[in-house]
Amino acid sequence: MTIAKEGSTSSRDFKIVRELIKIQSVKSELLEPGFGYVRLTNFNETAANDIKKAITELEKKSSGKLSGLVFDLRYNPGGLLDQAVDVTSLFIDEGVVVSTMGRNKDQKEVRYATKGAARKDLPLAVLVNGSSASASEIVAGALQDHNRALLLGQTTFGKGSVQTILDLGQEMGLKLTVARYYTPSGKSIQEKGVTPDVVLEDLDSKVLASARKQSKSIREKDLKRHMVNPDKTAEGKSASGESESAKKEESEDEGAPFKFNPRDDYQVSQALGYLKSFQVFERITKK
Repeated sequence: MTIAKEGSTSSRDFKIVRELIKIQSVKSELLEPGFGYVRLTNFNETAANDIKKAITELEKKSSGKLSGLVFDLRYNPGGLLDQAVDVTSLFIDEGVVVSTMGRNKDQKEVRYATKGAARKDLPLAVLVNGSSASASEIVAGALQDHNRALLLGQTTFGKGSVQTILDLGQEMGLKLTVARYYTPSGKSIQEKGVTPDVVLEDLDSKVLASARKQSKSIREKDLKRHMVNPDKTAEGKSASGESESAKKEESEDEGAPFKFNPRDDYQVSQALGYLKSFQVFERITKK
């Protein structure tokens, strides 16, 4: 490829090599000790295996044990049906995952969870929104119907139809809707979507942080020349008393590309709070 700058008489040649680009559909992070975060962006051929590996890595980072997992399916448009079944099988090991039914009620296809791979011991909070569609809704609906996870966020997209492509020859085809998806309890996803157990508004983290800063009540540590705790200095404070995060916030370029950070996400923080409260209520119940 030859490149020349505008107004210049010279040019440069570049050799470009074609490569296969593998899209990373699974992203994970340890939110804090004991609590992990896994995000699935689409249901590709390796989705279930990649999630399984991500959970294993999070456990290694958290001394071999996770107390809860936030599973993010927001903005996931779907993908392969087989992978939706395999992903669900990571958390339940028996029962119906999804069923499909067309006009002929006798031609009903039922997909069941695969036994042997489920992490039934892991408390699970699943995040969904209006852009969670198709395979995402199948997984969310199955985990909700089996009482396996707490569903948080907003009602999903509502894509509960099944398509097939009929080959018409000469590079032509007909895409035909042939059936509907149903959750294990028999509910149709089409148009209605999956309603979360807890509705969460999608709030902008920067706006929320600014609002909290303005409405913050004054505490001892906010007073000038306050007595410092000898065990530990105020977290994140510089010598001048101004927090480093506040300095960083002010210096950030508003036009910079958006980089998603689950720790700054309002819905993720809420999901984490629910997972923590589950532990508290579990202890209370045992006592």
